[in-house]
Amino acid sequence: MPFRPDHPPKPPQEQDPRALVEHFIEHELRQQYEGAVVALNNAGLWEPLMSSPTELGIAGIDGQEYALPTTEGIAAEMRNHPEVYSKKLEAGFGRILPVPMAAPLDHLTRILSSRILAHHNAGKLLAQDGSKLELDTNQPLYTWDGWSNADRNGQAIYYPTQFDQTNHGGVTKTQLLDQLQHSPFPGYNLLLLPNASAIPNQWKPGQRADLASGKSGRDYLKTLQTTPDYAQETGLTLEDWLTLALAHLEATKQVLDDYQGAGKISWLTGSYHPSSDVVGYAYWRRGVRQAFLSRDAPDNRSADGGLRPAVR
Repeated sequence: MPFRPDHPPKPPQEQDPRALVEHFIEHELRQQYEGAVVALNNAGLWEPLMSSPTELGIAGIDGQEYALPTTEGIAAEMRNHPEVYSKKLEAGFGRILPVPMAAPLDHLTRILSSRILAHHNAGKLLAQDGSKLELDTNQPLYTWDGWSNADRNGQAIYYPTQFDQTNHGGVTKTQLLDQLQHSPFPGYNLLLLPNASAIPNQWKPGQRADLASGKSGRDYLKTLQTTPDYAQETGLTLEDWLTLALAHLEATKQVLDDYQGAGKISWLTGSYHPSSDVVGYAYWRRGVRQAFLSRDAPDNRSADGGLRPAVR
């Protein structure tokens, strides 16, 4: 079954946390997860592991191989934390995405760039409103120079607690991979994402008003950290966005975060570059016919900018 970018789950009426989680596991999890895995496999993201050729996964920047998480492992993690996951399902989260955090950043950018070009060459590169897009075939994906090799050289910082050049509170990718070794899914972010693929101007009336579009990266980071309703939620990393953009493209033939159409620019508050004091910022720009993996200053604001939170 294909990756379903806009497929809200249908939870039962009862509000018991375990019942909500069990409903999702029984009726949504396998289809959601396997659909994402297949979409990303079609794009060429997964490789047979040298250590276990019958398994698919990735080779990390640390020289280790990481097999894909299993549906059974994901179900077990959700059952271990029913209160957390039931609240997020009720709040409109329902899409599962495996993100290969251990993979080299430049590997992910190369794959997304090549798949954008392939869809264009097939006449099937679409905006989020369904219209056909033109493409700069020489550079389908622009990546800011500061991100190049930043996951390997430690210039990219993940999950900062604040956007401060000397006291950011985040970790390098090497440190993050060490932390993930002690998680249920080594080498991966296993994300639970909002059901809607596009970042909304605002959430439903009365819901998540402080995550409406038009705020700064610093605003969004603080909101996620200080609002109890957003506990266990983070902003995306560079790797998260690249993987989501790739899965969305393979499933729908559409680019992600087409801010001049039906989308918004995506603040990636999970990725910070302290030496330049900038935050990840990603979008499709029609004027230059490219996807952008860019950056912006933490305090800049634009009506076109927004945040896509995730549970990890």
